[in-house]
Amino acid sequence: MPREIIRRQLAEVLEALPPLAFGRNPTDNSLVLIKRGEEGYYPLAPTAKLPQVKSNEDPTDAAALNAAIGVTPAQALAMVNGSMFGFDCPGADPLNCKSAERDVTYVSADRNRH
Repeated sequence: MPREIIRRQLAEVLEALPPLAFGRNPTDNSLVLIKRGEEGYYPLAPTAKLPQVKSNEDPTDAAALNAAIGVTPAQALAMVNGSMFGFDCPGADPLNCKSAERDVTYVSADRNRH
């Protein structure tokens, strides 16, 4: 059975998203920063100061970095979708990403993780 897509006003979607999230560049797998409401992403320099993650986690893992700043997996996926397809698309709403949370690690973290 197809899942119902939730459609909200852009202002409501943006309010449900964090100001920033981490992700991976799909071309070279480098760590990038995604800003709420902005298409595209910002590459991070290797010397960039990153949030502290748990001691047993990779300090450059996008999912761990997002968790460290309070970004949920659904919000991270929505931010990735919004940065690629525009924040007015249904995939940029975290309410539409909740059932896909188990797949977010692959999308927003290291490519070799499943």
